[in-house]
Amino acid sequence: MTSNHPEHLTLDEGAGVEPTTAPEASVEPTTGTGTVEEPRSSTPTAPSHPEQDPLRGSRTGAFYAATVGLGLVLILVVVFVAQNTASTSVSFLTWTGEFPVAVVILVAFAAGILFTALGGSLRIMQLRRRAKKVEKQRRKAAKAAGR
Repeated sequence: MTSNHPEHLTLDEGAGVEPTTAPEASVEPTTGTGTVEEPRSSTPTAPSHPEQDPLRGSRTGAFYAATVGLGLVLILVVVFVAQNTASTSVSFLTWTGEFPVAVVILVAFAAGILFTALGGSLRIMQLRRRAKKVEKQRRKAAKAAGR
């Protein structure tokens, strides 16, 4: 049986013992199994487990924040393109052409992002390979020590 008051004992159902009112000190049950709830403090405390915190971040919240952030970036890009419509001459290897300044800068920006992502991805793959190797060596050493 479970009581809503912190001064009562919480016992498993079927233990055959009714809850009793506990004085200020905790009283351990003499029959059956159960737990004694401690009196609750009047000051709020942070939850001991972050997964129980109702205010923690969620995937939906992160998605919303990312969507708002990308929307703001898109607005800035549109303003940038609208203000930089003048054409400029661009030459790359054998290609030559006239393009708006905004297009040239945006293409250069996109290329920079792609090269950065490529370098970061290669580094992540390298670190994962190294971590697998270390984990394999650790398991092998633990297995050898256990024999």
